[in-house]
Amino acid sequence: MAAAIALMLAIVAAWWRRLGEEPEDRGRVQRLGTALVFVAASLGLNRHYFPLHELWAGGLIALSFALHRPEGGGREGAWRGAFVAAALALAIRELALPYVLLMAAFAVWRRSWYEAAAWILLTLVFLAGLAWHLTIIAREVVPSDAHGPPWLVMRGMAGWLVNVVQSSNLRWLPPFLAGPAVVLMTFGWLGWRSPSGLVGFLLGAGYGLAFMIAGRWDNFYWGAMIAPTLFVGLVFAPRALRQLALRARMKPAPN
Repeated sequence: MAAAIALMLAIVAAWWRRLGEEPEDRGRVQRLGTALVFVAASLGLNRHYFPLHELWAGGLIALSFALHRPEGGGREGAWRGAFVAAALALAIRELALPYVLLMAAFAVWRRSWYEAAAWILLTLVFLAGLAWHLTIIAREVVPSDAHGPPWLVMRGMAGWLVNVVQSSNLRWLPPFLAGPAVVLMTFGWLGWRSPSGLVGFLLGAGYGLAFMIAGRWDNFYWGAMIAPTLFVGLVFAPRALRQLALRARMKPAPN
């Protein structure tokens, strides 16, 4: 419980500081965004979920993202704290690997070479450890062992929405509100006109696509990997919707 409280407070404090750096409508974004983060991160205080690796890894991903300060053009931002939190998440649950790969690709795109090298090295160390683990496990496997059901079950949109709703405090809402809220949270990241907004959208949409393809119905708790981070996108959703409406009203230029 002490560790869960410490992680939740760290997530809330990191996002309070991160959203306080938003130049546009700072007060509203900081207050509402931090409140949404608290609603999301508070699920980590449910002692019945403590055995779930995804609960801890997802919280560490949310902390990592809040600590990340990208720069660009070859300049290094503040990323070391984000790196440590992500490494802990990956050590707890291998489902954190897509986040690490996304951060590596983001660093390469920004030409932050030291940061990119760190993320790539972390990936290689993880893959080496996983290979070693599989080698040990292979010694214990015999032909008579029973096979579990497959994870590639193609659940479609339901897989994405159910995973996030059932592994977050959205589960208290009726389905006709909870499902659209997940879509709105993911889309809302595009309203944050910054590189971090794009990364937030790709993170939510990427995991959402993965949940559509992989995972059984009893693997709903995988959604906890992104639920704490996803909630932040809701604060930017009005801005994203306004941008969409403006684009829809724009007349095409004459030939």
